[in-house]
Parts: sequence; structure tokens; C-alpha cells
Amino acid sequence: MKNKILFCFLMLSFTAFSQGFITPSEKNNFSKVTSYNELMEFIGQAVSLNPAIKADYSGRSVQGRVIPVLFVSHNPDNPVVYLFAQQHGNETAGKEGMLFLIKELAEGKLDNYLQKISLLLIPSVNPDGNEVNRRRNGNGADLNRDHIKMFQPEVQLIHENYRKYKPVLCVDIHEYVGSTEEWIKFGAYKTYNIQTGVLTNYDIPEKVKSFSKGKAIPFIKEKVTGAGYTFNEYTVGGPPNLARLRYSTTDINDGRTSTGLLGSLSFIIEGKREDGDSVANLKVRALSQFTAAKAFIEFAAENIDEIIKLYKYSSEGLSIIDSVSIQQDHFNLTGKTSEFILTSSATGKDTLIKTDALHENVVPLKKVKTPAGYLIPASDPLLKEWCENYGVVTSPASDAMKKAVYEMRAEEYYTRNLEEYDMVFPEVKYQKMVLSNPDEYRYIDLSKNSKLRVVLALEPESMYGLFIYEEFKYLMNKDGRYAILRVE
Repeated sequence: MKNKILFCFLMLSFTAFSQGFITPSEKNNFSKVTSYNELMEFIGQAVSLNPAIKADYSGRSVQGRVIPVLFVSHNPDNPVVYLFAQQHGNETAGKEGMLFLIKELAEGKLDNYLQKISLLLIPSVNPDGNEVNRRRNGNGADLNRDHIKMFQPEVQLIHENYRKYKPVLCVDIHEYVGSTEEWIKFGAYKTYNIQTGVLTNYDIPEKVKSFSKGKAIPFIKEKVTGAGYTFNEYTVGGPPNLARLRYSTTDINDGRTSTGLLGSLSFIIEGKREDGDSVANLKVRALSQFTAAKAFIEFAAENIDEIIKLYKYSSEGLSIIDSVSIQQDHFNLTGKTSEFILTSSATGKDTLIKTDALHENVVPLKKVKTPAGYLIPASDPLLKEWCENYGVVTSPASDAMKKAVYEMRAEEYYTRNLEEYDMVFPEVKYQKMVLSNPDEYRYIDLSKNSKLRVVLALEPESMYGLFIYEEFKYLMNKDGRYAILRVE
């Protein structure tokens, strides 16, 4: 009898506490964005409310703020779904939506999904930017352009947790501005509450891209529009009278593609915001982001068996890939006309736009054969640090001595416009050589590393490679010799 009374008391206490548990934005009546201190207090309450929520407070921002990482699980053996928000500090609604998600998790409202999956959540990757409503972090770096260089501690934290939990599905949460001056002058602009994008890089297995586009996107769209919000598959570029439209980047330096290269089904959410105003329409922004994030969790739980198979298929396929597209771009190969429902600049009402400016076909423009590995200078501190942050395993160069070693030389340079950027590349020739000083190198054996992401990072003609960044320009010596050697 006493046990029954105690149980009833605990349940009543839990219900009373959970009913009074609201997000900071609710508490502030959506009049301001959640501050760092409010976020930390809220997460502490969520952890105390539900023992399934575990918080890791070891991660730090540039300015020393804690970046809480939450692992929510009823069974640690369940496959993991990873959501992270606010890489850009002025894109605040993703964080606010994540707090609504954490609220429902704390209240046990998503327990049915946790029977099949576990969740890994970072609600605010960039707390330093959050505090001053700034896109960049405390170092002035754009975090969603750092997933190849891996210089910033916030990005390193994202990938440390990726390697720890090996999620099968990832969602990177952002905001976009649709009503730019160019679009308004065009006569119509984007006002979709939610846009969602899939992996676009050519070398991601077609099965993964087809499943994401054909099954995940319609599912998310149904949930978002069913809740009363507008939806579109994420497009960038335009307006169509001035420039092409395309789906999201093939680049590997962002949160979506960098995790997709490791086998995960990866997506991006882009919610609509007003430029320069972090509070405008905050309630709709936060709740639409919450709806989309929750929809991904529901989708993952309902389709987890198929997602696991695709994750294994992708991981295994990327481990045996025999050639890599190091330059690629978007085209409209069929001349297809696409339709967009935009908002009229003149009337503010919906208007249908038909255009052939959407370039939805990604085409490889330059490929290289996948080598056995690479030799990097052992004494280079920046490359050593990069290997550690990028999760690259190295071994003594003696492991490569029975293989052919090639020097890569730049004989001249050429310019190519890819994804709206004029990019300068060395025209590389391979020259076989005898390695007389193996002690001066470390070997990156691609059979022990993620082939695709390493090749894309280290090839000097790669549009995604380290060499395109100023910090790594030194890798090409003045005489045209590339400091990294190719092993076949």
C-alpha cells in the first residue's frame, strides 16, 4: 500500500513539474531570443526532469562557454539520430526549436520514438555568436565553412561526437533570408517557413540520395504543411532572371555533407528569418523549426531498418570507391521547367513562377583514381593537427615502401567557375619517384580511413581540398612540387 501511495505521489509530482516546464522563449512571450544563461538553466531542468537525458558539458566555445551535448536514450544500443543547430549565431530559431524538442523529450512525449532510436542533440553550437547576434564564432570564423579545415573547437566538437556515436542520420539546422533586394526587384521572393535539403555531392551513393529525396523530403513536407507551415526543397541562387537556381552545395566543408561522407543520411533544415532582426516572427520560426526537427525524428523511427541498411551500404560503398569526383557542378541537363510558389513583391500574395533556371543535375567535371594512400610531411604541425581533428589515422611511411610513390607537380594554373565561385587550380602531373627519406613522412593508408573525404581533402586539384584555403597554400612549393605524395 505504501509503495502504491509513493508511486502515485511521484507521478503527480512529475506531472505537476512537467506542466510548469516551459522553454525560455515561451517564458519571455517570444519577445527575445534565449540567452546562453537561460539555455544552460533550461537544459539543467530538462536533465533533472527525465533521467533518459544525459548532458555532456565538456565542450567549450572559443570564448570558454560550455556547449552542452545531450544524449537521449532508453537503450544505448539503439541507432543514433544526430541533430545540431545554430552553427551561425544569428540564426536563432533553430536553437529555439530544439529547446521545444528537448521540452517534449523531458516530458516523455517522444518516448515511443526512443524505443527504436537514440538522439544526440547540440541545441546551440555557437553560443558566442548567439550572445551578440553574430553569424561567426568568437574567432570570427564561419563554422559551417570549417568542416574541412577543422580549425574551430565548435566544429571539432561536432565531429568528436559523430565519431563517438556514429549516427545513421544527421540534421544540420539553419535559417535563411528569402526577401533579398535582388529577389524583391525580380518581383517575387521566397517566404517558405521551412526548406529542407539532401546530400548533393556526386559521389554520395545514388540509393542514399534517392531515398532522401523520394521518401524523406515528402514525409517532412507532409508534417510541416500539415502543421500549417509552408515548405520547399532547399534551393539557393537566383533570382532566375539573373542567375541559376540549384540545390544545396556539393562542398564538404559544411555540417550536412561532412557527415554524409561518412555514410550517414544527412540533411539541412533552413527556416525563414528576417535579415538583421533576431526576434521578428520568433514564435512561428521556432515552432516551424521544432515541427521539422520532430518530423525527422519521427521519420527516422518509422524507417529505421531501411536507414540502417542504407547507412551500411553507403559506408561500405564509400570505403571501396575506386574514383573520386574532385570537381563537379550543377546543370539542367534536360531543360526541365520547375515551378515555385513565391510571394509577389507587388501584392504580397502567392504567385506561381515557372523557370528553367533550376539546375538540379550534379555532373562530375574532373575525376581522379582513388590511390592506396598519401604520404604527408611528418614535421608539418598543421597537417598533424588536421589529421587528429579530421579523424585521420597515420602510420610510419615504411608501410608504403612496397607501393609506387608519385610526386604531384603543378606545371601551370587554370581558372574554373564552380558553384558561383571562380576557383584557381594547379594543373597537376604525376611523376613516379623513389622515396629515399621515409622517416620524414607519415602514411595515410586509405584502407584504414574514410577514402572519399580524405581524397577530396588532399588532392591539389580538388575544389574542396585543403589547398584552396589560404592557410594551406604553402603545401605547393615555389618550384611547383606539392608537399603531399600520392601512393598507388
